Amino acid sequence: MANEALVKGFLAIPTLERFKTISIQTTDVDTAAEAIPGTAMTNRKAILIQNKHATACLYLGSAATVTAHADNTTTGGYQLGPKDAVFMTLDGSATLYAISDTTNTGVCTVEFS
Repeated sequence: MANEALVKGFLAIPTLERFKTISIQTTDVDTAAEAIPGTAMTNRKAILIQNKHATACLYLGSAATVTAHADNTTTGGYQLGPKDAVFMTLDGSATLYAISDTTNTGVCTVEFS
């Protein structure tokens, strides 16, 4: 197979065995950006964010100026669709913001330290 490439490497995915503490919080996000979770875990190493709404989209960003991604601005957020989740390695010094395209969008955050 002349066109095949041999790739060697690994993907570092944290496992629960590496964490000592887990904190679970739920937040209702509306059409104004807010920090999620409200107060970050001090020694956080990673976070899992789940959009619990059946139809609403959630947009994540690194500033309180995050807007809906669909508006194509530089403040547009990362879109998290209905019932979707994302896992990030993110320490406690970073603040994550969310905004929804509707009111009362349930968001579950699970922080790991």
